[in-house]
Amino acid sequence: VWRLRLASPGALSLNLGFVTCDLPPSAELVVRPTFGGPALRYRAAALVPGAGLWTPVLLTDDLVVELDVAAQERGRVALELARFNRGYRYFGAPAPAKAGACNIDVVCPVADDWRAEIRAVGVYTIAGTWKCSGAMINNTARDARPLFLTANHCGINGTSDASVVLYWNYESPVCGQQGGGSLAQNQAGTTLLANWSGSDFTLLELDDLPDPAWRVTLAGWNRADAVPTASVTIHHPSTDEKSISFDDDPATITSYLADAVPGDGTHLRIGAWELGTTEGGSSGSPLFDPDHRIVGQLHGGYASCSRPDEPDWYGRFFRSWEGGGTPQTRLRDWLDPTAGGAVTLDLLDPLAGLLTVAPTDPVVFTGPVGGPFAPAQQVFSLGNAGVETLAWEAAAASWLDIQPAVGTLGPGAQQQVTVAPGSAAADLGAGSRTTSLVFANTAGGAGGAAVPVRLAVLEARPRLVRVGPNPFRSYTTVIYTVEVATPVRGRVYDVRGRLAADLGTRGAVAGPNDWSWDGRDGKGRRQPGGRYVLELEAGRHRLRIPLTVAH
Repeated sequence: VWRLRLASPGALSLNLGFVTCDLPPSAELVVRPTFGGPALRYRAAALVPGAGLWTPVLLTDDLVVELDVAAQERGRVALELARFNRGYRYFGAPAPAKAGACNIDVVCPVADDWRAEIRAVGVYTIAGTWKCSGAMINNTARDARPLFLTANHCGINGTSDASVVLYWNYESPVCGQQGGGSLAQNQAGTTLLANWSGSDFTLLELDDLPDPAWRVTLAGWNRADAVPTASVTIHHPSTDEKSISFDDDPATITSYLADAVPGDGTHLRIGAWELGTTEGGSSGSPLFDPDHRIVGQLHGGYASCSRPDEPDWYGRFFRSWEGGGTPQTRLRDWLDPTAGGAVTLDLLDPLAGLLTVAPTDPVVFTGPVGGPFAPAQQVFSLGNAGVETLAWEAAAASWLDIQPAVGTLGPGAQQQVTVAPGSAAADLGAGSRTTSLVFANTAGGAGGAAVPVRLAVLEARPRLVRVGPNPFRSYTTVIYTVEVATPVRGRVYDVRGRLAADLGTRGAVAGPNDWSWDGRDGKGRRQPGGRYVLELEAGRHRLRIPLTVAH
């Protein structure tokens, strides 16, 4: 066991940065206030090798770091403390240290319509220093991948990203208090995925999902080239308790810190906030349109409680989508992993049911023009692996019949869905069609799937390979091919067009097939010598083969 006591008399909080934290399996690292209080505990299995460790703040001026390792593993310890941060103001301190009094706590009734989006917004430190706001953001796979959108100017890079600590639900307990929030819900460690200075965005991936007990959501987005008719921002002014601000007027498209429309088109300008404001620390916070979807993140501006009529500028989500044209400088690759081209996406609540789908392998239906198609149907099994009831729906191209297409599932419940080419498929001409069979959790929860489905409509036209013997005495055999398995009917006509023999219908497989005729009619009577025509009918196509019965 190693122990190190660290103190900074008079500090209002402390936090630590370990640049090296490579520990053997038996290790437990504990950081605790020297004179009692909640401790931070880290097991080696939960740490990312090579990533270091940055702790959240502890509200103390005196703490102990303790490392406990099995004796036989003491030589495998690599632990280096590089940063000891001292907090100079308490998070519950009164004005003027706190955010401006015109800010509106998110617990106030005016924010009731935004409860789901409020849970997506957090505040964070970089290397132990309080920096900016940001929001968890959904992607088209709806798989709850922990993606976090914030501002580029906040300074996160490929080195500092591991030092990020995020705090969730840091809010006033009472409307108007603007203080008293808890920092207990926190997590450390992120990876930089993409950033672009043009629209001032940064996209991070958290090392872990937030604890389900914190009920963090993932906000929806709108990448359309449009201007919101009204706007809402949810943020941490001065990195203090979470606030909400409202602008009832349309935004304008401009350059950063400019008024001319449209400028370079990279930003949305908020002329003035009707309720609330923004401050330092609000940077990176999401701007929502009236449909509760992110359309930008805060770059900067002049708004404050003392300057209520001054503007703010938000980097446009529309421009961030393509950004600088590479995966490392745009949002598209990360937020649309299904490559479906979605323009809007709604909020995801990971605990609002978890829709599972099986199987998810691509499905191919094949058949001739007019059908039938094989396989006749595909059955999918839907389940709810979450803790709340979910609503679901399935959708695809009109030629695919889905039964049922909507429903609800309680926790642990299952539902079978049958999918088959419908009547519209029988009306299609030859060719290949593809669609995405989308199973969606419409209650805002996670899960679902997009299953590729292909319909191959093939010509059933029979094509002659060879015939022989011809002329014949006892029998002749026709070898023909078809592209798709299909029923084939055989008839024999004489030279006057009269039916000489109805040979019935047989199933032909895709590829080579054969049909023999012994020169007799359906009752077994030998037909006179002479010329005949064997007609093979498959769907709308006929193959006519001249035959000669020898005398």
